[in-house]
Amino acid sequence: MKFLVYSQINKSDVGAKLGRPEYSYYFVLEPFLPVLAKLGEVIVIHHPETEVDTLFDEYTQAGERCIFICFSPPNKSIIGLRCPTVTVFAWEFDRLPNEVWDDDPRNDWSYVLRQQGRAITLSSDSARVVRDALGDTFDVMAIPVPVYDRFAPMLGDRSARSPTLATRRFTFAGVAFDSGYYEITIDSFSNNTPANRFGLPLWNGQTIELDFSIGHAGAGSLGGFYEAEPWGTWSKLEQPWLIMPVLLHGKFSLHLDAVGYGPNIGRSIQVIVGNDRQSLLLDNNTSTRELVFNVEEPQALIHLAGLDISAIPGAADPRTMGIGMRSLRIESIDMASASHASTPASALTLELKGVVYTSVLNPGDDRKNWIDMLKAFCWTFRDIEDATLVLKMTHHSLGAFLGVFHYHMLRIGPVKCRVVLLHGYLDSEQFQQLINVSTYYVNSSRCEGLCLPLMEFMSSGVPAVAPCNTAMADYVTEDSVFVVRSSREPGIWPHDPRTLLRTLRYRIDWSSLAEQFKHSYVVATSDPSRYRQMSAAASAVQRDFCSEAVVTNKLRQFFRCE
Repeated sequence: MKFLVYSQINKSDVGAKLGRPEYSYYFVLEPFLPVLAKLGEVIVIHHPETEVDTLFDEYTQAGERCIFICFSPPNKSIIGLRCPTVTVFAWEFDRLPNEVWDDDPRNDWSYVLRQQGRAITLSSDSARVVRDALGDTFDVMAIPVPVYDRFAPMLGDRSARSPTLATRRFTFAGVAFDSGYYEITIDSFSNNTPANRFGLPLWNGQTIELDFSIGHAGAGSLGGFYEAEPWGTWSKLEQPWLIMPVLLHGKFSLHLDAVGYGPNIGRSIQVIVGNDRQSLLLDNNTSTRELVFNVEEPQALIHLAGLDISAIPGAADPRTMGIGMRSLRIESIDMASASHASTPASALTLELKGVVYTSVLNPGDDRKNWIDMLKAFCWTFRDIEDATLVLKMTHHSLGAFLGVFHYHMLRIGPVKCRVVLLHGYLDSEQFQQLINVSTYYVNSSRCEGLCLPLMEFMSSGVPAVAPCNTAMADYVTEDSVFVVRSSREPGIWPHDPRTLLRTLRYRIDWSSLAEQFKHSYVVATSDPSRYRQMSAAASAVQRDFCSEAVVTNKLRQFFRCE
């Protein structure tokens, strides 16, 4: 048996494509490879349109069975090949896309699956949806990603984990943002963290362009601003700031497209980057101003000072606003003046203590619902210092989440608990470190096609806080998870540009999420025996669900291997 396997994202570029469409299918494909290898020879394909049928003809002539396995949503799968094709896909809604748009028949997933004749889904729920669309006789099997055997060894000789409240360390080769870096009050939101605390890379001199209007990544650079609008954004505080995606250094020009509001029209404010500050005269027309800086030590932050946010009597807009910004551009003039240009970024070591809740998610995916998680966590633990939420953001751009985080932390106000955002690719060793320092995994999704991180943490004996719906219903049990209530609500197919309400998803019960945060904290701090029982149950349910032995038997049955 020859298995030709393909995913649009491969090992060489997955780190740079985190958060992009279909990036997660690489993480689906990879664990299947050693299992498929037990049933036949595995050949990884890079160009299916030209490679698959050529290999199929070659192997068929030699008397070999050959099957092409495409790890992809059906609308991105390959049809019309001579080689028998099976699509492996995740789906998390109650209805399969069965309509055509953009004149592409593949947007009707039932059209693609009928062409191929059979399919593998990653959950029982999605297999049911396929049968609802194509009939009970359609050949579809639910086969989860086999992750248990890779992560269960982290338990070692133990049958379960015990809760650890002492300080532990996590080394991370990426970027980190810690709520402890910020000073938050009702009237202020400041960040004076030394540049090296973030883990940002040094600027290489390439032009930086940021657009602050809604839907653009530049809005993620803002601190002390309102939510982005179609034209740009307004500052909210007297001393707002921007954080760059890199550490600025040397001599450079800053081009800021800005406008003053109210008493700031005709006012000169200060723009500060490290040791250098320049004056900026605001007027009532949006225009681009150029400022030149010479920064000796690498800096991530650009501070604004001198704004007047006094209320304007009778104004139609009651918000406190100082400066409006549309865009920013930074161009290098002389990097030779900086002595840090060749200094590599160093790994960050984070110290975590108490009860640590971890979630790995794509912040650009509305289904992940991470804002509810953030609010529920901060509300529950606002007066508790030893509770930490670690959010590992799987996205290529800081702008996908950082500005949203700043905006909501400003609205939440001062809290004693801690929130840490991690950005960057985790290799296997770093991911295992993250699991080891975690007390619980958290999921607050509106729906899931599988949720690999939840399965991986549970396989390692980490209990969870999560709902029991869609794909999670296959393995979430009350003896291993603090189950969050949820109920159905209308939703859209996420890849449908028409944004029509065509399906159902799940609404998380926010109060239930907050309650389960509280209950899980009590168990971790006061009931270690129950925690160990939940840990053992978490690992056991994953063993029965997604061990290599279980998945191998299902694949053997599906492909009718002898």
